Amino acid sequence: MRHAILGGASFPVLEVALGAGESVVSEAGAMAWMEGEVAIETSTRGGVFAALKRAALAGETLFQNTYRAGPAGARVALVPGQAGEIVAHSLEGELLLQRGAFLAASEGIECSSRIEGLKGILAQGLFVLRAVGSGTLFFSGYGSVEPVDVDGDYTIDNGYVVAWEPGLAYRLTAARRVRSFLFSDQVLVGFSGRGRVWVASRSPHSLADWVYPYRRVRSKKAGLQVGGDD
Repeated sequence: MRHAILGGASFPVLEVALGAGESVVSEAGAMAWMEGEVAIETSTRGGVFAALKRAALAGETLFQNTYRAGPAGARVALVPGQAGEIVAHSLEGELLLQRGAFLAASEGIECSSRIEGLKGILAQGLFVLRAVGSGTLFFSGYGSVEPVDVDGDYTIDNGYVVAWEPGLAYRLTAARRVRSFLFSDQVLVGFSGRGRVWVASRSPHSLADWVYPYRRVRSKKAGLQVGGDD
């Protein structure tokens, strides 16, 4: 399997070139276009319970698609839902991903999810997707995605965390600050040890905070829309 990331860092497209019989697994709905003979299999991968956990906790789709090339090979183009950089990571073992970061992987990689602490339910939380296996893993973040080699302690706002190596210990803390009631307190992830973490240059939580005052609000008295364009 060969791949190319097209279109620049802001709005990239992952194009995968598959040889005869090769396959790639992606989130359902990620496929933009295909070329050649491609057999598509839609499944929960790992069973219904595992799929429900991925969807509810890690922001992934309930079903995943496997694209398998015919005898002449094929090309499949995949795009993430968010505007931001795609990272191609050669996985040998395990990598942990933030909610919604997974895009695609070679078929030898399996994903499962878990939630880190009660804070994850009540606020922004840390919803972890665990990718295990051998092959190429593709993930994305909002904005550009930069690798940081941690040696000691490193603290990141939860909204900017994309992925990290399992050798790093991590814990959640809450930092009090003035925020809208919708998103509660700022959640920080404190990493310690030695390993690599991938950090996004933008946070979807910050974007939501910025958009929130401009939302349309229906007046209870007059039944009118207030805010936004008419």
